[in-house]
Amino acid sequence: SWEAGEEVANPDDVTLQEPGVVALKDGRIMMFMRNNSGFQYISFSADNGETWSPAEASNIRSPRSPATIERIPSTGDLLMVWNNNGGEVEAIAGKRTPFNTAVSKDEGKTWQVIRTLADDPDGWYCYTAMEFAGDYVLLGHSAGNRKENNGLAVEHISRLSLDWIYGK
Repeated sequence: SWEAGEEVANPDDVTLQEPGVVALKDGRIMMFMRNNSGFQYISFSADNGETWSPAEASNIRSPRSPATIERIPSTGDLLMVWNNNGGEVEAIAGKRTPFNTAVSKDEGKTWQVIRTLADDPDGWYCYTAMEFAGDYVLLGHSAGNRKENNGLAVEHISRLSLDWIYGK
């Protein structure tokens, strides 16, 4: 059953939207949230989501677009898929490109092996579902084009090998 936890404090007063969560090895839960600041924001819970630390900017530069983070079953590392646009101010509100993956070996503190899946400057890559299948990850995501005004109307499924993700 579900119960509402406490609201996440937002001391920076940014617009927090579309959160995702991932369980960490130490038993905490990390919540990551899109917003209008140029960074993904994060919050942590040590009591299964009942209470949360105040939301704060992470080191993940991002436009106002959701990230997806899941644990890679075979390695235990975290895999993130997001729009790594460097947090450019002019791109925060309207662009969801490029489309990238990154790996964290330290529970989300740092991200490495950044790979580019797509980089069309007019692309609209977002809302990623992630599923692991053996040595591969399947990504279902929006893949429209801003110039064609079909950002959320086009869906794509990508099959990536873990070797590619790790840059092997």
